[in-house]
Amino acid sequence: MFSYLAERSFGYAKDGTRLFYNFGTWTRPYIIPDTETEQRLFAKSRRQMMVVMAFTVIVQPVLIQFFPPAMGNSVGFIAYLAVIMTLAWIGCSLYFRHDLAGLERSPARFRIREYLASSAAKNHVAVLVLMLLGSLSTVGLGVWALMYTDAHTMAWVCMVVFSMAAVGWGYALFLKLTGREARPL
Repeated sequence: MFSYLAERSFGYAKDGTRLFYNFGTWTRPYIIPDTETEQRLFAKSRRQMMVVMAFTVIVQPVLIQFFPPAMGNSVGFIAYLAVIMTLAWIGCSLYFRHDLAGLERSPARFRIREYLASSAAKNHVAVLVLMLLGSLSTVGLGVWALMYTDAHTMAWVCMVVFSMAAVGWGYALFLKLTGREARPL
């Protein structure tokens, strides 16, 4: 599972050059010069995914348990998200700083359509269907939370983020089923 998640940080340029996306495919990727660098970045990405998963499974529920007032209102939730995202960005920047310092950046970012076509090519139809269903289920959970709880901000964030994810996974599935997927980026 961690290897699968870490692999999402890598792709190919149109000329076949291997690329590393430190902060997702919406950023300019780093050009990987050799196999050794790729293996080192992959191992670090894998460890990073393990830490993120550990935080999500262990630390986050503890924070919610011991600081419920911060999670129970809109301002607290938005502040929580901002702090978590900032800490993740700082941690990732520091963790990869030494490895990325000497690497050249690709001149351009990839368009969202290229990314989705690559996702279609990389994944089996069953994976795309599961991701689409998971996203739609999470949107449904957001709708339920909006109707039956007081966590309206969390419900809206959940619905917006996973609606966008559902559109993306749905489009990737469409590309896969119609044979329009691209070579994996």
